[in-house]
Amino acid sequence: MRSYSKPTFGTRERLTHRVLHYLHDRTSPKHPGWRNVTIEFFYELFNLMNSNSSLNLMFHRADGLRIYSGSSIVAFLHFYQRHFLIHATRDYVIWSAGDALFKTKHKGSFPRMWKATTRKEVADFIAYLAKRPRKAEEAINQASRTIPVWVQEFVFERDGGKCVACSSSANLCFDHILPFSKGGSSEHPNNLQLLCAKCNSEKTANFWPVKVPG
Repeated sequence: MRSYSKPTFGTRERLTHRVLHYLHDRTSPKHPGWRNVTIEFFYELFNLMNSNSSLNLMFHRADGLRIYSGSSIVAFLHFYQRHFLIHATRDYVIWSAGDALFKTKHKGSFPRMWKATTRKEVADFIAYLAKRPRKAEEAINQASRTIPVWVQEFVFERDGGKCVACSSSANLCFDHILPFSKGGSSEHPNNLQLLCAKCNSEKTANFWPVKVPG
């Protein structure tokens, strides 16, 4: 299993804490205009999440912010005092759209990177995110057994990378608490847990996690 650098997902309180972290550490009173742009960006982003449940965020303490649309990564962002840095690999949704949204290209660790340096570019990015399909419009089966990437990462972090039944860290898998065959969701962390292969094979319809996911 992969390990992750302390991502934060989920509740509005946790997301708010990470936003405040970025505003405190990544913006400066020396550049109040851009600080305001950053505040407005997060405000609009939260509004979009309220209206489109397929949009989700994953914060990394030191590594920035990933924006998801369903199970697809839209973009990976870093925040600075006077610009945002947007990263993409070929499988990111923004890969082919970034050149039209952002004027300044940047060379770095990702195949494609751009700087957002103006209020208009940030507004255009928000407008781009607003056009992401809602779940009812996605060309996927809503009863899919497939677990979105952001849900997998949330569950892995929440359960500490260990089986919730025996604490083993070997041969882990994602298990539906309420079985998929009985209507259990694949799209919310509260219905998923980490189990090792042994515990998963021994699970019955009456099995419930040792610790209830929060």
